[in-house]
Amino acid sequence: MARTRTDTLNVWPAFTDTMLAFVLVLVLMISYQVARSVDLSKPTKVDPGVRQREQDQQRVAQLVNSFQAQGYNIQLNTNGVIQNLSFGSDVTFQSGDAVLSDQGSMLLDKLARAITGHSGNQRLQTLKEIQVAGHTDNVPINNQKFQSNWELSTARATRVVESLIASGVDPSKVTMSATGYGQYTPRASNATLTGRKRNRRIEMRLIYTNKLSQKG
Repeated sequence: MARTRTDTLNVWPAFTDTMLAFVLVLVLMISYQVARSVDLSKPTKVDPGVRQREQDQQRVAQLVNSFQAQGYNIQLNTNGVIQNLSFGSDVTFQSGDAVLSDQGSMLLDKLARAITGHSGNQRLQTLKEIQVAGHTDNVPINNQKFQSNWELSTARATRVVESLIASGVDPSKVTMSATGYGQYTPRASNATLTGRKRNRRIEMRLIYTNKLSQKG
């Protein structure tokens, strides 16, 4: 009886190639994850100008916090390179007048000393501009000093700028401006005493730069 010859199929080479391909893909995936984690673990380099600007703003924030802790009606909002300060008129001026109160002069002097570095710290190196705006309620002026709330608000803003300059802020290093808005940009309704009180205010915008100042 003749023996029948049976051919067997050798699957090992194909299996080996498949496993090698799988291992290669696995190695590539692991390498990618490792490289990605290493990249994410690298500390982000902060630009020196940005770091200095944040430090300058923090010093102003700490000063305002100290004012608030003493009960003064002052608010601060920081948004990027801009810090907005708002002083209630009860802190800075008497009703219908543009003469700074004693406490207003004291607060502005402390702010100016922080800006210039005369408070014992380094001056604010990234502060480049101060914009001061005066605002009133809609009660008509009833004195001979000012013909309108517009004049009163402008005079108050100007007094604030003059006070900062008198306390050492140099306009050749920090651009300064004073603007009056009268009763035309209210925060609240002028129909109530509380609303009118909120509308009588001095707003100060501190504008910084992310570049270190080259001015002395």
